[in-house]
Amino acid sequence: MDIKKKEEISETEGKINNSKRYALFIGRWQPFHSGHKYLVDQALSQGKAVCIACRDTPISEKDPYSFEQRKEMIRRVFGNKVEIIKIPDIESINIGRNVGYAVNQIDPPEEITKISGTNIRLGKEDNIPMEVKEYLKEIKNKPIILSCGFSGAGKTFNSSYLVQGLKDYVIVGPGMIRKELGIKNWSRKDTPLAISKVIEKIEELNKIGKGAIVDANMRSSDLRQFYYDLAKFLGIEVITIEFYCEEQECKRRMSNRTYLKIEDPNDTKFYDQQKTIWQSPELDIRDILENEHVSVLRYDTLNQRPTIIKATEKSKELIQRIINILLNKEEQN
Repeated sequence: MDIKKKEEISETEGKINNSKRYALFIGRWQPFHSGHKYLVDQALSQGKAVCIACRDTPISEKDPYSFEQRKEMIRRVFGNKVEIIKIPDIESINIGRNVGYAVNQIDPPEEITKISGTNIRLGKEDNIPMEVKEYLKEIKNKPIILSCGFSGAGKTFNSSYLVQGLKDYVIVGPGMIRKELGIKNWSRKDTPLAISKVIEKIEELNKIGKGAIVDANMRSSDLRQFYYDLAKFLGIEVITIEFYCEEQECKRRMSNRTYLKIEDPNDTKFYDQQKTIWQSPELDIRDILENEHVSVLRYDTLNQRPTIIKATEKSKELIQRIINILLNKEEQN
């Protein structure tokens, strides 16, 4: 085995104590369930140091959870009693004679053997530790973040910082969809298709415990309502962030763009067009009952000043995290 490959297999998120010898458990842990816990508990009860290796499998219907998510599941169950590492996906484990360690098979009782990760993923059974159950509820209820505002207001720039700070979030938006579909010129007639594709992506992300940051102008309440209705259907919250600054600054930023994308025009006439039809997200929360799951935050990108218009109880903590990320951008540079 070459040195590079050996280093890859040894990749860890924490620090392995090289003076210890570990009982190694290798698996996908999709999710970490009560059967897995039983096996690890056997080693811990014998006073052994335990290392749990997560196979680095691509995200799919069969493997919906990332390494970080599986690591958190295990950490919540065992705390610091175990070490957790990531290894490349494997097709077999191969040993020779006198390898210096044992290969053990643990025979659990029948009720443990019957636990099926597949059935758990399909919702047919519920044999997972309470700590994992609580964590899965958390990651499947991530609010949708709508990043909206005039061209030049800084929504895309700031969204890029948000996605760095919110590790379980992914940026999606009509601009990305148009690029995927090969649409080179902006047209209102493409908007319904782009929105429907964005909604599909949000639903896919929600299924695997990821949150979506939707980066788009979303100039009217009607356009934003599509996402509010989707969130209500999924049983999750929405945080709408209106990025804004003075008109002169927006136009200056647009004029200074050295690149040209469908969603990022450098012609300031687009700003003037948006201004005539812009509806503030504050209008979205006039109907308290219809959009009771919607929070609104305004952020002045020139003066670095956040203003919370409305924060639901469920979203207060995330809104504060968002504000902290936005205010600390300069420290990240």
